[in-house]
Amino acid sequence: NLDVIDDNRYEGGSGGSGETVFLEITSVIGGTIGSNSDFTYTITDDDNVPQLGFEDADGNYWVGVSYYPFKTKSKYVGDTYEQYGDNGLRKISKNGEVLYDKPLGEIFSENSLDYLFYSVGKERTFLKDPMHLNDIQPVMQDSKFWKKGDIFISVRNQSMVILYQPQTNQIKWIGTGKYHRQHDVDIISENEISVFNNNWKTFYSGALVDKSNEVIIYDFSKDKYSKFFNDSMIKNKVKTPEEGGAEILPDKSMFVEETEYGRLLFFNSDGSLRWKYLNRSSSGEVSLVTWSRILHKDDDIAKVNRFLKIKNGNK
Repeated sequence: NLDVIDDNRYEGGSGGSGETVFLEITSVIGGTIGSNSDFTYTITDDDNVPQLGFEDADGNYWVGVSYYPFKTKSKYVGDTYEQYGDNGLRKISKNGEVLYDKPLGEIFSENSLDYLFYSVGKERTFLKDPMHLNDIQPVMQDSKFWKKGDIFISVRNQSMVILYQPQTNQIKWIGTGKYHRQHDVDIISENEISVFNNNWKTFYSGALVDKSNEVIIYDFSKDKYSKFFNDSMIKNKVKTPEEGGAEILPDKSMFVEETEYGRLLFFNSDGSLRWKYLNRSSSGEVSLVTWSRILHKDDDIAKVNRFLKIKNGNK
């Protein structure tokens, strides 16, 4: 076996599933075939998990990263790729310059929150993936509750959303208890955020989505949580265990991605279902949909129209 590492391609899976190439020598010229006539080449997936970037008010991009070699000291987390998920935040300029880079575990520790992943459960079991950063939402303008330059961060495996100020390294707000293994935090007004709650819980019998996914609204001005179109989510059996997302539009209609079941749904402002799409192939198989977006702003629609004109040969 020959391990080919650092191929700069993430193959997926927990720690990467890898790829295998099998070679067999069946004939030779000017010689004979020895006892070892076949070879297996393995491309080991030791590359970082790719993460989506999010543009801030200054045109820079915030991205989630996984570090290897780890930024966190090996005496805390080990030193092999499979032992720990060392997540972090990175801000990159339009020219590709790294403007900010900091491990999420370091941020938690410096805000006195490292107890969340270094002292867990009765058995004090070490967690290989204690954070699982899965969304970053930059703050575009000041309000009473946040400042331009702040970022909201979804930390899935803590079932937690935080408001973080990179300039001061301060976690300004922590939201937890109302969602389980959530994704996709959005700013929807000057005092509200929405969170896509996967509602994925681990019981004695195993892990499952408890009734349905939810869209949770938190109102900073009232310190109050509420559910958005909850009856509609239950009625339409929206229940992706992982990933997923929702976008509430200005008219209070809502676009939902049910990632693992390959569905997109659009709800009217009264909660009724306007349309749904199932990503089914001609063979009948249903495939994932990931990081879907609904383009509803005038400039987004104009970009799509320009693209379609170019595609059709009309410049």
